[in-house]
Amino acid sequence: MLLQLFEDVVRGVRGEEEVEREVRGVSSMGLIVPLQGMLGGRYGLALGCIIPLASFYFIQLRPKRINLPLPKPAQVKAQAVEPVDVQAPISERALAVIAAKDSPYGMGLKEMTENGYDLVVNPTGCIDLGTSENKLSLDLLQEWLSKWGDNLLDLSENAGYVDFSGLKSFKIVLARFMGMVMGGRVKFEPSQMVLTAGATPTTEILAFSLAQPGEAFLIPSPYYSGFDRDIKWRSQVQLIPIPCGSDTDFKLTSGVLESTFRNISRKGIKIRGILISNPSNPVGSLLDRAALTSLLSFTQDKKIHLLIDEIYAACTYEGCTFTSIAEILDTQKYNRSYVHVIYGLSKDLGLAGFRVGVLYSWNTQVLEAASRMARHCAVSTATQQLCTSLLSDEQFMNMFLFENRRRLTKRYRKVVTELQKVGIGSVKSMGGLFCWIDLRHVLRSSSKDEEMKLWKHLLYKVGLHLTPGTSCWCEEPGWYRFCFATVDDETLLVAFLRFRKFMQNPVY
Repeated sequence: MLLQLFEDVVRGVRGEEEVEREVRGVSSMGLIVPLQGMLGGRYGLALGCIIPLASFYFIQLRPKRINLPLPKPAQVKAQAVEPVDVQAPISERALAVIAAKDSPYGMGLKEMTENGYDLVVNPTGCIDLGTSENKLSLDLLQEWLSKWGDNLLDLSENAGYVDFSGLKSFKIVLARFMGMVMGGRVKFEPSQMVLTAGATPTTEILAFSLAQPGEAFLIPSPYYSGFDRDIKWRSQVQLIPIPCGSDTDFKLTSGVLESTFRNISRKGIKIRGILISNPSNPVGSLLDRAALTSLLSFTQDKKIHLLIDEIYAACTYEGCTFTSIAEILDTQKYNRSYVHVIYGLSKDLGLAGFRVGVLYSWNTQVLEAASRMARHCAVSTATQQLCTSLLSDEQFMNMFLFENRRRLTKRYRKVVTELQKVGIGSVKSMGGLFCWIDLRHVLRSSSKDEEMKLWKHLLYKVGLHLTPGTSCWCEEPGWYRFCFATVDDETLLVAFLRFRKFMQNPVY
């Protein structure tokens, strides 16, 4: 019995209370067993008394060895539960997207969200000169909307599921509007359009449709930093810069294009196309007919795709003429299935929040694939109906495009003049909502680290949010994008005062 008790304690079979009852029972044996031994014969005393008592006192003298601490059931259960703050694993692709929050774009957006300038509420806050938005002519659109807004939406036909690639009625007026933007020199076909919720999904669909993961598009740098997000994040396609410098006003030359293509091909990377903005973002330069013809000839010769972002087509300044790639295609016999246009209403009309993007292509397979994928990024029918009514008013649209161009030109010239007064130069621009300003002389040394230090100082100390050249893959440190169409005249004046104060003592 004592041996069984000993084994049960060591193995933890019995609970502590049960063991204590057994031990008290053994203590009683200290009196009972000797009496039984004396009555049990010659060896009764030895067998019935000495051996049991010796075993009992051995157990009592070694309590630490026998009475092992037993974990309570509740404690064992608590240890098995995983802490609630441990996150379940996610994909490497998603982690890469999260890491983008540490980019200058993400940092600037966070600062504007938490500390944006407001004349009344936050007069010392940061002024947004880093977001390319066109707010200069919203009053004209608001006036039109207040006049016609009550009669814009018809739910009888379009409240349910419709063609995700876009309403036919909207495509017709949108094609006519795009022709108007191009000066009436180009006719666009509604059947060659797929509508998406902004130019971002349009660009991503093209990357998905034209290249495999690991393959690449070439792009002249500096370029719009959002292309990294649009091309790389989900399609896993590479975007390789074609370096352009200040010695050519950041314009692409045939020599640099050819050498870059050759060098990248030698590395075993498959080049599927060239992506280019016209007007250029962030520089604001325009590609003329000669440059477009040369670019088109190069891509046709290499049998690679040409993707042209023309989203700033109506944002050219007075005295400057925009030429669409569609106009060049009409002049000679090209293989048009290699050419694709990206457009939208975010810049030319200032309707970024409406999320209207256009994929225009001469490739029937691309159009078929894009039409199917548009289900994931369709434009709402309410937005399409409203925009159909807006763009159908040709008299208003002609007036709007003329006035918007006048206002953009006036604002651009004012910004350049004011910057020159404080010792800041810029590249001559012909279009867009921004200018490419030169702060190389402010840097303590010509390095990207110094460029970022200056950018952070301007963002957090001076209260001016610009886009650093590093974000645009500019090889020359010290260049920044200055977006001038997102603020009103009063806010712009405050920005110039801050620039002037900083340039008087440019220490960072």
